[in-house]
Amino acid sequence: MKKQEFLLPTIIITFIVMILTANLFYIKYNNYKSLSNLEHSINISIKLSNLVHEVQKERGMSSGYLGSNATKFQSELAEQRKLTDQKINEYKKFTQNIKHTLPKDVIDTLNVVNTYIKELFIVRKKVDQQSISAKKSIEQYSQINDKLLSPMVSIAKKYKLPILSTYMIAYTNFLYAKEQAGIERAFGTCIILDHNLTQNDINQYNGIIIRQDTYYKVFMQYASKNFLTKYQNLNNTQLFKDVQYYRDIILSANIDKINSIDVKDWFSKITKKINKLEEMENFLSQEILILTQDKINIAWTSLLQFIIYSITGLIIILLILYFIINLISRKAKLEDMVDKHIIVSTTTTKGVITDASSAFCEISGYSKEELIGRPHNIIRHPDMPKSAFKDMWDTIKQGKVWNGVVKNLKKDGGYYIVDAYIEPIFGRKGKITGYIAIRHNITDREHLKEQMRQNAIQHQHMVHQSRLAQMGEMISMIAHQWRQPLTAISATSSTIQLRANMDKLDKHTVIKLSAKINKYVEHLSTTIDDFRNFFKHNKTKQKISLEEIINSTLDIIQISLENKNISLKTIINDNIECNTYANEVKQVLLNIIKNAEDVLLETKTKNPTIIIEVPKATNPNIASIYIKDNAGGVPDDIIEKIFDPYFSTKLNKDGTGLGLYMSKTIIEQNCKGKLTVHNDNQGAVFTIELPR
Repeated sequence: MKKQEFLLPTIIITFIVMILTANLFYIKYNNYKSLSNLEHSINISIKLSNLVHEVQKERGMSSGYLGSNATKFQSELAEQRKLTDQKINEYKKFTQNIKHTLPKDVIDTLNVVNTYIKELFIVRKKVDQQSISAKKSIEQYSQINDKLLSPMVSIAKKYKLPILSTYMIAYTNFLYAKEQAGIERAFGTCIILDHNLTQNDINQYNGIIIRQDTYYKVFMQYASKNFLTKYQNLNNTQLFKDVQYYRDIILSANIDKINSIDVKDWFSKITKKINKLEEMENFLSQEILILTQDKINIAWTSLLQFIIYSITGLIIILLILYFIINLISRKAKLEDMVDKHIIVSTTTTKGVITDASSAFCEISGYSKEELIGRPHNIIRHPDMPKSAFKDMWDTIKQGKVWNGVVKNLKKDGGYYIVDAYIEPIFGRKGKITGYIAIRHNITDREHLKEQMRQNAIQHQHMVHQSRLAQMGEMISMIAHQWRQPLTAISATSSTIQLRANMDKLDKHTVIKLSAKINKYVEHLSTTIDDFRNFFKHNKTKQKISLEEIINSTLDIIQISLENKNISLKTIINDNIECNTYANEVKQVLLNIIKNAEDVLLETKTKNPTIIIEVPKATNPNIASIYIKDNAGGVPDDIIEKIFDPYFSTKLNKDGTGLGLYMSKTIIEQNCKGKLTVHNDNQGAVFTIELPR
């Protein structure tokens, strides 16, 4: 009986071993077969890449032929087509010989490739008839090359062997980078020959280089160290530097320099570069083939060894037992990690705790004994609204997962905040038997969010303070602007009244004096419009000249400066425009001028002067404004602090210290520019830099 009891399990185990052995044999054989197919596929890829290389040269010569109105590259193009046809024939002959060994999906891909080759001859015909533009021919040749390269991408994705997949990714990205180099050759030739160059052409050319560099970056991430070193050495040669020199000329968009390029010299140098890349490509493909052959040999050896080793099932049984024990051990470790580091609890359908992890006990302050058998609301914090828990219960009772942020109460009266996931536990018949809650401690994150909110409120308060201070200064300047016209209106009104009392107010005088009053009133109205527009809230960027920004600001403050005997000079060296928030820049400019005014008055500077200068543009991307004074400059011990919030340099201490801080915030955060200060031999120099 004991023997029969032992025999049955043995037969079952033996049967299982046989099934496993057959299955593993099938896997290993398929691995060997798959590697053999991979070798064929790689050889096909090499043939296609060789064909693509010749099509690349044909594309470049075709673009030169069309771009020169058939005056250049005629003989070179004819010879190149012969080379391309030779590679087509080599590819077709090779695939025909191995076609019977390939899987159906590869054969289908080859049939599609043949249609792409037919498209090549259609493009050739258009080139010969000159019924296609140079740029259009580049596009159609490039589409064909892209389709010819696509099977390599499929190969890289299909075979999931780590090293080979890595090398295939490097290889395909290198091929696509080299293809972009070919497009660069063709498109660059068009640009050199095209006398109607546009910025769009330059942008397209730059895009080709960017895509080329992107493919090279991916390639360098996956290439072997040996191949990477070879490529980096090649990249530092004079030939590559010569091509870069021509690139820089084309990207400069200087038509005269571009037209001065010898198109054949350009074509020759970049072709030599691409030929060098082809040598590297051949080296990499051979490296992949060698690695593939090694893998095939290993797979074949492994298959033979497996056949030998599979004779005995004891080893397999021992291995199975080993893996089972190992899995049990790993499961125990995983459960221990979950218990220590994840806040988990389970409850009955009534919410009574049935189990709790150590992490839950640690964060709540309760022991497991104190938690089990107690309702889960033992940790409910009074700040949590009842509606949140109603929503939770409504959700999980329907068999759905509930997720939300919960504030929980600790045993010691403290709290912690968690991101909770609660889902039902189902029995065999699909009935809910309890709930499991998994929580993530986000207390620190919530504290940080609250701190950020408080900072935002404080920043808004500072902006408000700055606005109030600036409004006070504006009211003072309005008073200066209005004093003279109001005095004139009063005098004119008195004249009318005096003449009326003396019965000498004739019609002509009334018209004349009324016209004066209207003129003064119009001036007052214009002043109001200037100030209203200055403070108008406009969050739309506009294209505006620096001179217009400066003049608009001076309309506000110039009379105030003149009344205080401060000389104001503007120097416009260049008519520069920038795309910015004009009113915000005006407010910054006004604030800096007002600060200069205050310093000049406080220091009682002789011949007080403020200079606003727009320098000659030296950077096509930056527009600059200098605001200078002759008050002696900012002391060295505080010049690094003047942009700090609440730091004031005013001697009478009635400044808020927010003006320069807010000015820097407006220029650097809102306008994406830069505000700096330094001293020259006369005084302080503030520099506003704005993106153009």
